[in-house]
Parts: sequence; C-alpha cells; structure tokens
Amino acid sequence: MKQQAMKMLYEASEDQVCKDMEDMQSRLHLRDVMTSIKYVQGLEVFEDAGDLFIKTPFYSSARFNHTTFNQICNLLRLNPTTINSLSPSIASDALNDVARKRGLHNEKFRANILNGGLGEEDEFRSRYGSRYQRVSDYSVVEGIAPLLEEFGYVPIGDVAGDMGVGGITPIKPHYTGLYDCQDFTTGFTINPDNDVSLDDSPLYASFFWKNSEVSGRACAEIGMIVSRGVCGNHMYHGVTEHSLRKHRHVNGVEEIFGSVREMLISYVSNEWKEQVWKDVNMAKRAVFATTREKVAEKLKSYKPLTSTHVEGIVDRIDHPLAYPRNPMSVWGVAQATTVFSQGLKYEKERVAVDRVGGRIIQSSLN
Repeated sequence: MKQQAMKMLYEASEDQVCKDMEDMQSRLHLRDVMTSIKYVQGLEVFEDAGDLFIKTPFYSSARFNHTTFNQICNLLRLNPTTINSLSPSIASDALNDVARKRGLHNEKFRANILNGGLGEEDEFRSRYGSRYQRVSDYSVVEGIAPLLEEFGYVPIGDVAGDMGVGGITPIKPHYTGLYDCQDFTTGFTINPDNDVSLDDSPLYASFFWKNSEVSGRACAEIGMIVSRGVCGNHMYHGVTEHSLRKHRHVNGVEEIFGSVREMLISYVSNEWKEQVWKDVNMAKRAVFATTREKVAEKLKSYKPLTSTHVEGIVDRIDHPLAYPRNPMSVWGVAQATTVFSQGLKYEKERVAVDRVGGRIIQSSLN
C-alpha cells in the first residue's frame, strides 16, 4: 500500500517571475506601500481555520507564512519540520509554551506586516531584531536598475537562446532572470557586449543581486560572475564566481549602491578578461577525478549538494553542453553542475547548485 505524503502546515510558495525591470519595480513598489512595521508586545500565537496567527496592536492579527513559521521555530530552538507536521492547534500550543518558557511572550519586537486590504488578512512577514534597519526590496531594485542600464547589463531572459550569448534554447521561455520569491527578491543580468573569447564559447561579464528584508539573515547580496551563456531556464551556465559582497541591513541602502557601482566599474577594463582566460584554461586541464564513481564521491563533499544532486550532475558529465572534450576535468564537472541546475524548481536551490559549480572551478586555482 502506497504511503501518503504527510500534510504540512506551511510550504514554500513558488517563485514569481517578473516580466521586466519595470514590472519588478511596479510589484515591489505596491508591496512597499502595503507594508508596515508594527511594534508587537510579545509573541502570542493562535490558531484559526487551520492557520496560525500572531496578535498585533489594536486587537489585530497577522497570519504566518512559510518564512515566518521557520523563523519563529528557529528563534524558539524548535525543529521547524517537526512543528510543521503537527496539527494547527497543537503547533500553536507548542509555540506558545516554549515562548513563555523563554520569556518571549512578553518581549516587545518589531514585525514586518503586509497589510491585506479590505476583506483580506494581514500577513506576518518577519520578526526584526533591535539593530535591524529595514532595506526594502523596492529600494534596492530602484537604485540598482539605473546603474545596470548605465553599464549595459540586461536581464538574462532578454538574451536567452541568442546564439551570440550561449545559444541554448530556453526550456522555460517565460523565465526572465527577475524573480520575486517569498523571502527574497533576486535578479540576474548579463552584458552581451563584454566577453572574453575561449576555444569553445565566450564568457560574459554578469551581475546578480539578491535582497531579503524578511528572512532570518536579512541582507543584500551582490556579485559579479563570469558565465558561459544563459541556460535553458534563463540561469547562468558555466558559472565561475568572481566577486561577492554582502551588506547586512544595518547601514542603509546607499552603501549597497556604492558597492554595485564599484563592482561594475571593475569590469569595464580588460584586466578581468586576462585573468578569466588563465583561470578557465587551468580548470580545463586540471583533473577533477578519474572515474564517474570518484566524481560522485568527491562531489559529496560540496555542500549543500544532496545525493539527488550528485547523481544528476554525474549523469550530465557527457552532456553536449558540458565539456565533452574533457568531461572529468574540473571545467567539465563544473559545466555538468550548471547544466543540472537548469531543471531545479526553486530559484534558491538553483543558485546554490550553480555556486557549487563556481567553487569546483576555484578548486583548480588553489
């Protein structure tokens, strides 16, 4: 008899795809207008109609989502998976009981609340600590957009399938590289006129950003990477990470924009191209492992790859979009990793696997 999957209280929502930068800014601006920061007297949870809520000022309430459920469970040092498998009423009792024991039931905190509007429930999006200075997704995108335009970067969806920029037919044509996810907003761009030539295909200067105003580790993350092209789900393909910076939300938004401009300027000259050419050719010569079994064993040490990830990557070592000329080289396994990431459902997971590809390439340079 087939066992039914356990029903969970909260599951991550699917990523929302923005059509273009204008659409992304419009969505985020609306959410910004509807968001308020409220001072809550203490953590008090109650259940209603199968959902969990916190009590907010003026006899109001706001319902949990997947992000805040995990955030509060972690704050209380409870296993989110375990609590998520309980009935709503038992989960509510468990959260309140531990909150009282830890003194959080009467500890004032700030909450990010998305106002539901007429007839709709408010949504509890995040609990903020005392030092946190909110940097909204909208304010980040509003400042980054003109900089990207100034330096010639476009969303990767604009060039997906272009023979000059990877030439890989999009699997999901509606994916643009601009995503509004439940606990962060992210964008992937590429400069189709800023490339370095290699024997098989060029590598392009690419820029990405990610901002979270609601997760437990809220921060802005920006990075320059070098990509072989744009893969079938409009993600980078053949990624090697070159520069990455994180800005915690304590110093405001201007510091972020300064870093973005500095990063984009650093890729205007040809110096980065010379270094990339050397790095990639070294990775093509370096052996990652001598057999498929040894490739699999070595990949297990790359966190956060799972056994399913490892199996999928090994299956793609001989893929024509990997590096058939030397499939078990460092470059070949890195390409198989980014080919595999194309089929993953969630943006967060795809980015994590792509970064493993970059770390594999870096392993040949150390």
